[in-house]
Amino acid sequence: MNFYGETKLNVLSLVIAIVIKKGNDKMPAFKTSKYSTVQNQQIALAALDVLAHSPVPLTIDEICASDLTLTYQTNQKMARELNKLVEVGFVKKTKSKAKGKMIYAAVAQLEEQGYDIESLIC
Repeated sequence: MNFYGETKLNVLSLVIAIVIKKGNDKMPAFKTSKYSTVQNQQIALAALDVLAHSPVPLTIDEICASDLTLTYQTNQKMARELNKLVEVGFVKKTKSKAKGKMIYAAVAQLEEQGYDIESLIC
């Protein structure tokens, strides 16, 4: 192999190394959250407010339609925030047989209606 051929080979391997390095630069080590903690709390409080004022359990779509600030939230984001409220104990969830979706109800609203929260199966 002559000098010119070796130079082409070195340049080609250098270009490949640069492309690989650039590809790795696009992948962050961790993903940052799209929402701040305050924004997450505002979403959760708005959803809890809607549920607290509703006499019937609601689906995620109905919750989002009931509040202007929740209109553009995705179902995935709403489910995550509602599940945090379920873990804390402010909200109960169950699957509706009629709607075929998960429905959510505020514990305070259920207690006002006379349900025994301890024996409620969700």
